[in-house]
Amino acid sequence: MFSLHCHLIFFIALIIYQSIQEKKAEITFDKNPATVFENEPIGTVITTATDDIFDLKDPHASIMLDTVDGFDINTNTGHITTTKIFNFELEPKVIYQLQVELTATNHSDTKFLQVFIKNVNEPPKCEEPGFVAGTASVDVAENVDKGTFVYRIKAEDEDVADILKYKIESQNSFPANCENIFSIDQTSGCIFVNSALDYDAGFHKCRLTIQVEDQHNLFCRGALTINVRDLNDEPPVFKKGLKDTVHVLETEPVETIIAKVEALDRDKNDTVTYRFARTVDMFNVDESASTTIPEDFPASEAVYRIIVDDPDLNEAIKFTVINDQNEAVKYFRLDTKTGVISKTDQLLDYDNGVKQYKMIISVTEGKVPSKSCTGTITINIQNINDESPIYINAPTVINVNDNQAVGTIIAKFTATDHDVDDKVFYEFASSHKGFALDEDTGELKLVYRADYEDTTFPHVQILEIRAYDTGRVHSVTAAVTINIIDINDNAPQCSPTLYTVVLAETNPPGTSVASLNCRDDDLKTPNNLLTYTMALDAFSAGRFVNQKNEISVGPKGLDYDNLTFEGLQFKHTIMIKISDGGTPSLTSTATLIVQVTRKNEWKPKSPDDTFTVPENSPIGTIVGVVKFTDADVPLNSIKYSITGGNDGIPPKFYMEPNTGQLKLLNLLDAETTGRYSLIVQAVDLNNDIASDPLKQKTSFTTVTVDILNVNDEPPICNPAYYETTIYSTIKDPFLQLHCSDKDSTSNQLSYVIVGGNTNNRFKLQRINFNPPSVATTQSFQFDSIRGIQDPNDYQLLVQVTDELDAIKAHQLTTTATVVVHVIPWTTTQPTTATPTTPFTTAVLVLTSTYWNPDGWFVALLVITGLLALGALYGLAWALFKTHPKCIQFFPKCKKPVKTPLTDVTGSGRNHLSNSSPVNKEASSETKSPILSDNVVKFPEQFDGRAVDIVSGKAYLFNSQTGQTRWVN
Repeated sequence: MFSLHCHLIFFIALIIYQSIQEKKAEITFDKNPATVFENEPIGTVITTATDDIFDLKDPHASIMLDTVDGFDINTNTGHITTTKIFNFELEPKVIYQLQVELTATNHSDTKFLQVFIKNVNEPPKCEEPGFVAGTASVDVAENVDKGTFVYRIKAEDEDVADILKYKIESQNSFPANCENIFSIDQTSGCIFVNSALDYDAGFHKCRLTIQVEDQHNLFCRGALTINVRDLNDEPPVFKKGLKDTVHVLETEPVETIIAKVEALDRDKNDTVTYRFARTVDMFNVDESASTTIPEDFPASEAVYRIIVDDPDLNEAIKFTVINDQNEAVKYFRLDTKTGVISKTDQLLDYDNGVKQYKMIISVTEGKVPSKSCTGTITINIQNINDESPIYINAPTVINVNDNQAVGTIIAKFTATDHDVDDKVFYEFASSHKGFALDEDTGELKLVYRADYEDTTFPHVQILEIRAYDTGRVHSVTAAVTINIIDINDNAPQCSPTLYTVVLAETNPPGTSVASLNCRDDDLKTPNNLLTYTMALDAFSAGRFVNQKNEISVGPKGLDYDNLTFEGLQFKHTIMIKISDGGTPSLTSTATLIVQVTRKNEWKPKSPDDTFTVPENSPIGTIVGVVKFTDADVPLNSIKYSITGGNDGIPPKFYMEPNTGQLKLLNLLDAETTGRYSLIVQAVDLNNDIASDPLKQKTSFTTVTVDILNVNDEPPICNPAYYETTIYSTIKDPFLQLHCSDKDSTSNQLSYVIVGGNTNNRFKLQRINFNPPSVATTQSFQFDSIRGIQDPNDYQLLVQVTDELDAIKAHQLTTTATVVVHVIPWTTTQPTTATPTTPFTTAVLVLTSTYWNPDGWFVALLVITGLLALGALYGLAWALFKTHPKCIQFFPKCKKPVKTPLTDVTGSGRNHLSNSSPVNKEASSETKSPILSDNVVKFPEQFDGRAVDIVSGKAYLFNSQTGQTRWVN
């Protein structure tokens, strides 16, 4: 049976071993399917391929990815990353099927990874650079009808499903407000005239800021300038309040001004001239009494010509300036002969405050007495745009930190124009990106986040800012260099932020644990230099080290077999702080969880044990507990068994396999075997993450079991019966007893004569601890004359007791019979045979036991005994009341007191001595008619006598045949 069990265990182990050997590699992905969002940077980790059995860093293992544009795999870490920036709208396909293959020694696996390219909502793009830069413009005549198309804003959105919405954010104008003059179609982006234009009402230039927005509130914006073209569309209008009738005295001289009319024309720069609608005699109208010239009127050019009507033909006339205002004669010259007023070389300047000049001119005849007339000429100076804007402290270099928010004003350009009522506007004179310029205030703003790390955003731009006046007549340009300053505005980023690693505790120091995939988007050092700091608890300290982003097992190594680690659920949770080198330093954290798996490292250990057990211990007694210790967790998970020293059928001992308890399986006998040396085997269990009988570790120890001797064997005398003849004058010991005890040494045996020593004529002499010898006290008396006569025959009963000086309740005794025939001293030996007194060997065995049970057990035992006694009495009564010879048929139902017959006469006949202590009851109650000389003689077919305990009658029996006979 044992051999069958061994073969079965071997067969199961072989199957397990083969199943382990045949276990194949298996690729797993932390995400499958995986997702890649469009516009994600190159190198983005989309998933990780791993294998639970094979380490990808093993030189015998390799992992490959089929050739697919846009993806790659790190053969050491299994990270699958992107190698290009995906554009959802332009990709030929948005679902990829990647094949990943792992090859190791005699093992391989192939898995497919599905990757989805996900769309990301992108802002609309305004197509026209001039519109984005704010330099786009269009001219519109002031007389166009309402609803006239003016311009169309062009924009597109790569997101196919997005619907764009166009709106006018603001309408700024000069000099009057253009608000609500124009409208835009929200769907098409077409701009229309919404109400009547009138250049003469101040609508000279309208600047529209337009935003194009998608459904997700992403937008682009730009500006459009609409120039309103002035037309001569306004007639002169006379001022109100002119008199319809003028009264003139007949005596009024010629050239007397009798009335003055004034008309206005809303068309800018138009000059109003006057004349009669039909020919009128006697009166004349001065068409140019008032005139207007621009401030840049050229020198020497005629400004005005005084027309004089003199009735005297060919008479010389002289023109003289008799008075002027605002130094008019400095700027204007009067020809005294022709009356032509012309411009001097002195420059006019409307902007210095002089807007009008007047001269009072007298026209005098050349004859004497002369007549004259006087008139006033008013020259109005018309302001013209003759001044260029001038920058005031325009910046030449602007440093912009790359964390500035959208809308931040990074500079303000200020220019002045000395032209009265002229306004300065601002615009970009060169291409630009990421900036907007307020045309009215000159504020330069960020319209995109100035991100130094955005490679599409120039780190240095030279912007040309043009300041121009009304009508774009004059302008000035300033160049400013914009430097995008890299500041430490990007905290380190790790992808992923949580790393989970499973390592066996047997991985040696230096084993790679994890490679952190972290980056800092800042482009310049030291802002992008990363430092990795691990926060290790007391248990993890020294077990992990890092070299930059590479984390490996530290010099202290891994240890699964630790109760503190058990409280941590056998995993190290490591917080890693990633800091950059900027000022101030920015940080982020990653978490590394290292799950440590157990390995069977240690053999069970145990010292050799020694146990003691009394020889009378019952089956099932716990002899002791063998304790092996195993440092592998779960601690002391051990299976125990006895592999040697436990011979016998059934064997003496049994060991509980789970607890190591050593128990009795059979009765012990210290006299037969006093010591057992057991070989105990300990096999550790559950010390590998996967149960593997081939990796279990086995240890052995020797367990010594000493059997404590219990006094369960009485002394034995060999022979138990002695007979000798002595002379009464003997002085030396005459008989040596030979007694021993299996569980007591000779020095623990005591001897005493307890019977038959009439008049104490005998004594025991003992040398050291040897069995004693029988000797006389040398006091025999045989004086028949005085009537003193000691017996000639003695039957001495010598009681032998073991466990000398021990508890009497535990002592056992036996009795040896010594028959001594004493011959009184005479000078001659008798020649006749001396009658022999027959004696029966009597062996008295006294056994003392001690028992001290619990009270409840005593009560239970008494009750059980009474019930059993009643049952036995009823059964005995039923058997014996009907058949006097039931002993013949049921020899065990009533056990009589039997006395063996001993031949003490040497005749070969069997006799029973009534003096035997064992048969006192029988001999005292037996009334045998064949009693002679204290000797009972039996017929040859019987070898014993007994007394029926029911009837009290004696009977003879044959112990071989069972034949009985009642004794009369």
